[in-house]
Amino acid sequence: MALAAAQAFRQRLNADPSLRKPFLQAYEQGGAAIVALGHAHGFEFTDAEMREELASIAPESRSPVEQQLAHDLERRMRGELSDDELELVAGGGDQPSDTLDVTGSAKG
Repeated sequence: MALAAAQAFRQRLNADPSLRKPFLQAYEQGGAAIVALGHAHGFEFTDAEMREELASIAPESRSPVEQQLAHDLERRMRGELSDDELELVAGGGDQPSDTLDVTGSAKG
């Protein structure tokens, strides 16, 4: 029965993009954090049941969200920033007043 809850939580992850970042954070903290996140959203499962559910997904049959989560998890394991984190730090002025001309003085 709880394996069904783990499956339902995975489906919720696919349907609700707002859960992606909390799931990645929980994943980094370990199984207990994933279980707590699931419980906070009304899903009762164990760490072992969630691991079994995630392991049952063949890479070629992952949804686009699951593919992105897997990609983000792999990047985090290598110590890289996620695409969302890169966007936050990528900065750069897009206003004319933020650019410099070739003499080094501000334009705008």
